[in-house]
Amino acid sequence: MSEDAALGKALIGPVCDRLRERLAELEGTILGRLEAIDRAGGGVRSVAPPGRRDAVRACLEVALIAIENGGRGDEMQLVPARAVVEARRVAESGEGVGPMLRRYVAGAGVFWDLFLREVLEGEMGEEERARVLLEASAALVSMAAQLLPLVGAAHAKEVARREDPREERTAAVVRALIDCAPVATDGIPYDFDGTHVGLVAAGTGAQRAVRILAAELGCDHLCLPRPHGVVWAWLQVGGLFETKDLPDANRIERGVRIAVGEEADGRLGFRATHRQAQAAMQVAVWQRQPITRYRDVLLLVPAIQDASCRDALISVYLEPLERAPEKNPTLKETLEAYFDSERNTSATAALLRVDRRTATSRLRAVEERLGFPIYAHTAELEIALRLDRLRRQGPEALHDLHTLSMEATGLEAI
Repeated sequence: MSEDAALGKALIGPVCDRLRERLAELEGTILGRLEAIDRAGGGVRSVAPPGRRDAVRACLEVALIAIENGGRGDEMQLVPARAVVEARRVAESGEGVGPMLRRYVAGAGVFWDLFLREVLEGEMGEEERARVLLEASAALVSMAAQLLPLVGAAHAKEVARREDPREERTAAVVRALIDCAPVATDGIPYDFDGTHVGLVAAGTGAQRAVRILAAELGCDHLCLPRPHGVVWAWLQVGGLFETKDLPDANRIERGVRIAVGEEADGRLGFRATHRQAQAAMQVAVWQRQPITRYRDVLLLVPAIQDASCRDALISVYLEPLERAPEKNPTLKETLEAYFDSERNTSATAALLRVDRRTATSRLRAVEERLGFPIYAHTAELEIALRLDRLRRQGPEALHDLHTLSMEATGLEAI
């Protein structure tokens, strides 16, 4: 970072921090303004639609990141999921794109007004104040130039989807097959009696990612867009399907997550592999890699679905290690290194940058703290560590995991 950029960030950072402290107030003010716009347009709403608050909060958070980064970062990768979901919901309600975009402009006006007040009331010189305002306005213009076309396109795509009778027919057939009901599949270019691998994809560009994946594998596919930016898909595979057959993860667009079920045959297999992909997506939304295979996260799924099970695993198997006085590395870090090293003590020592004797001693300390040998509860310990990593990596607190993953999975009825 240049000296100039560093100075600009030092001036803008405190302003953004103060706004973050007032985020709930700002969110409420914007929602109030949007409800007033609704009423002026002839609509009467006592509360905001469910997805609007999420979209407002996401845009506010990213606006602050954009201002702090001077519009130079890739912060737009963080937002659109919520904004796109809201744009599709608006289209589903039958409302045109114009009123939706007017609400975005109104919300930006409220944000800029409060930002301006914070800068004017802050303790900085006139030259510094002018610099902050110029950089912040440029960052917001850059963000708007990316965001508004994105939500407009999402709205248009949803309108087109709802007007396409072929997609309605496909959705009806898929609904019946998932419910194990008899249904005629004539006219749909997919062999429902063949061998399938189910996919669930989420994020901006999810449908495009599924098509690229199918093209690289050289197989037919069925693709069904769902609410909340989710895509359900099935690959028509022949022969043994292996993880190595999947394309390089670097080919998947940033922000897209794809969950993959296991190979299964016939109409019952069509349903089974889809359910597996749905289950895997509940883990995928909390992991950094773009592709998650069901077989790799099968044991994690029940713990994510059941909050009491999740909390108990972390409490029973990790809290005793977190309370230990040992530091650099901690006992939990020692156990993580042990599993990352495939339970090889020498490799653990190398990973921790200690000698083998020290690693052995620390692993004994782990067992003493736990009250049992590591080999006695290997699966439970490994799952607890993976849950802990998800907790640290996740964009929100772990207690929100189930709600967000349900949304991204598209588990609602179609």
